[in-house]
Amino acid sequence: MSAFMNLRQRSVGSVLVAPHRHVQSLTMLNPDEAHELISLSNRIGRAIVDVLKPQGLHSWCNVGEPAGQSLPHLHFQIVPRYEDVPYTFVGSAELTITPPADLDVLAARMAGSLNGFDSVFVGG
Repeated sequence: MSAFMNLRQRSVGSVLVAPHRHVQSLTMLNPDEAHELISLSNRIGRAIVDVLKPQGLHSWCNVGEPAGQSLPHLHFQIVPRYEDVPYTFVGSAELTITPPADLDVLAARMAGSLNGFDSVFVGG
């Protein structure tokens, strides 16, 4: 599994968690992969809460184009939500690109709270 910060942040500190093996749906994972995906998503969520102190946490997975899946590869989105930022949901293409240097700083802060998992990296 990999965890990475997308250049198009829905909210400051958003992270995607995805399996290395190409699958399009959660139902295509074997039980060990499903456990690893949920376990890493849990650890990432805890790191976001620990480091960024959001008032809420939004996590989801879209499977299939009718459900809003924009890339045909399974990934969970872990998105911090803040009281002073209105909740919106737009397609990824409509989000602005965050400078990679800003994401590097956030990733380093979160990796420090993950106890041994230092592969939170900037993605495309």
